[in-house]
Amino acid sequence: MPFTFFAEPPREPTWFKVPNQIISFFAGIWRPWRGRRLAAQEGKASRVRIEADWELYAFLTTEANDVVKPYHENAMPVILTEPKQWLLWLSGGEKSFRLQGPLPNESLGITNH
Repeated sequence: MPFTFFAEPPREPTWFKVPNQIISFFAGIWRPWRGRRLAAQEGKASRVRIEADWELYAFLTTEANDVVKPYHENAMPVILTEPKQWLLWLSGGEKSFRLQGPLPNESLGITNH
């Protein structure tokens, strides 16, 4: 999942950026699923449970590094910054598991975006 900035939103969000990178990626997962879940009704503010085929997306989190920890103590997104990492993640398998850790402290900064 591509991003340029991301925020940890307590009352006043703190924005983070990978320095000297135009774009980075969250390690994400996707899968089809059939079942009941809440969905918006067209033209209405309320939601109802609908049985359907869904495409579910999520990004992975890991323990927070020292840059994120003061703003979100428990977790941060798994961030991929290099083309070799992107290809390894997209190819899947056991080798991609080694990417599931926090970004080094020096590879992430705070910005006012």
